[in-house]
Amino acid sequence: MWLIFALLSTLTASAKDVLGKTSSTKTNEFTSAFSLQFFGFVFLLPIVLLVGFPKIQAPFWLGLLGAMTVTPTWPVLYMKAIKNSDLSKIIPILALVPLFASFFSIFFDRALPSMVGWLAIVLVMLGIYLVLLKDISNKSSLFDPIVSLKSDSGSRLMLMVAILWGLGAHFTKALTIGSSGLFATLTSTGVSSMIILVRGLWQKKITLNIFQKGWQQLSLLGALHGLGGILTMAALSRGYTPYITGVRRFSIVWSSLAGVYFFNEKLQWHQIVGLVLAMVGLITFVIV
Repeated sequence: MWLIFALLSTLTASAKDVLGKTSSTKTNEFTSAFSLQFFGFVFLLPIVLLVGFPKIQAPFWLGLLGAMTVTPTWPVLYMKAIKNSDLSKIIPILALVPLFASFFSIFFDRALPSMVGWLAIVLVMLGIYLVLLKDISNKSSLFDPIVSLKSDSGSRLMLMVAILWGLGAHFTKALTIGSSGLFATLTSTGVSSMIILVRGLWQKKITLNIFQKGWQQLSLLGALHGLGGILTMAALSRGYTPYITGVRRFSIVWSSLAGVYFFNEKLQWHQIVGLVLAMVGLITFVIV
């Protein structure tokens, strides 16, 4: 049963990417980012009220303090990235999240990856390199991945998102330890949406006119975000956490394929190989 929930969560994540790209085009990244978090909060709130509030412990407040710096930032960067760049090009960059999470573990957990973990990291990085490589037959394009991160704003923004997710994973862990997984997600979406709203109103990026242009898509975007959180928690309550984490990363593949299908993006054979290598690395990283 956990596998079904985990697979469904990958599909909601990919649907969220497609919807986020179209909604950001019709509105802007601030409005989409706010809707992602706010309607996710609205979707989750009745579930938490039904289940009941957990006992709040000290780690929750430390996690909340850290989350307040990370969770309001990544949604805006994320929406701006998928708005301006191909999904099949930038979503695979999120495979680097375990690499950054491992780096921050040095400071939070005083731990380093095992030898197998380092091998998984190399596979992921090689896979991302191939995805960002434009033409494998042209020697002059071997530095394209580096140039892409420098010149392409979408790739650069998604790299920043991957770093923030790697850091935020430790804050989310503290939130969860100090409360529960569901309440931690509710808190994160609620705090994030309010901070994004204040910032968006201050900068005049979020207005009623802009919101009215695509409120149906925007509300569905947040609902998918909330549903994905519920499905993930349902999977975690029934299965082995590393396996579930590995399965959830398959959303990278679905989103890349969705970019090809819905937005006529192109994937060359070496980029497909890169996706496979990145997924093998991710699965190795979380299972071994």
